Amino acid sequence: MDLENQMKALREQIKTHGAEVERIQSERDDLLDKNTTLSAQVDEHDTAVANLQKSFEKERESQIEEIANLRSEASTSRAMADALEGQLRSRFTDEEHLTTAVGKLEAQTGKIKAEF
Repeated sequence: MDLENQMKALREQIKTHGAEVERIQSERDDLLDKNTTLSAQVDEHDTAVANLQKSFEKERESQIEEIANLRSEASTSRAMADALEGQLRSRFTDEEHLTTAVGKLEAQTGKIKAEF
């Protein structure tokens, strides 16, 4: 009888251990499924982050190019303003010279008319 009881006890242990192995395998499978799901989410997030980085880099490059264009335009505008200022100064100087010359000529004409 003792041997039969030991056999029964061992069979019960085998059943218990078998049930525990099944539970642990089920738990493992659930964890693997969760791991797969989380891994897919991480991949999606990585893709989203990479896309955002590319988008921001393109925007940054566009802004850098726009700034360079605006600086170039500002430089050209300054050069044109300086050139126009030089032309205006020259014209005012010429006008003052001509006004002075006309004044002298009128004075000379007045003297000549007075003489005759």
